[in-house]
Amino acid sequence: GKGSTVMVASEARGIPVALDVFAANTAESTVAASVLKQLRVPCLGAGRPKTRLRVVAMDKAFDSTELRHSLRRKGMRASVPERVWKGRKRRKRGRPPTLHSASQRRYQVERVHGWFDNWRALVVRYERKVANYRGLCVFAAILICLRVLLSW
Repeated sequence: GKGSTVMVASEARGIPVALDVFAANTAESTVAASVLKQLRVPCLGAGRPKTRLRVVAMDKAFDSTELRHSLRRKGMRASVPERVWKGRKRRKRGRPPTLHSASQRRYQVERVHGWFDNWRALVVRYERKVANYRGLCVFAAILICLRVLLSW
């Protein structure tokens, strides 16, 4: 495709734990589920890695009823601020969504996007093939992980 965007899931310190590359004209709420499927949180000791998080904090771009319902079916809580639409006269039906305290620390997660912008090849997107671009994104994520863990 002509343009693509990287969606990154990261933990509280900004360490990327899952990423994927999508077309730039795709809505974030529709591709979030595929990135969340990649999450694997290792258990202490024996056992399978966990694939469900207790709370998923996202920004307003992910405000979608379908996403909230799919996360709820999987046993995860979505902490997404409600998007305010201009010109909307009617009130949304049902109980308004509440924010979890994890959303107050979103700046820690947003740092990872700034760290990805440090690589000019990712911002300008010199690579034409999606597989090569995704490889550069994974390489940048590995370098970010090393930098965060070594300074920890």
